Amino acid sequence: MATQLWLELFQHVTLTNLIADRSNHSPILMQLADRVKSTVKKQFKFENAWLEEENIQDVVLNGWAESKEGGVLKKLNNCSKELEK
Repeated sequence: MATQLWLELFQHVTLTNLIADRSNHSPILMQLADRVKSTVKKQFKFENAWLEEENIQDVVLNGWAESKEGGVLKKLNNCSKELEK
């Protein structure tokens, strides 16, 4: 689909073969620039399976007690970090 000269001119282009569900022609996705990776942290979600862990209460208490300042939001953040470990 591209010559060597074209590939040298557009070094950051990527071509990906896609699957077409309604045609016998396969589309090709051309991305013209490097994707910028998002640095957004995923949102914390409590997993009910954690309730089955033997030491869940200790993990939450340790996370809650870790910070004496910063209020409830800081304590919740600490707990979420401990749970995710």
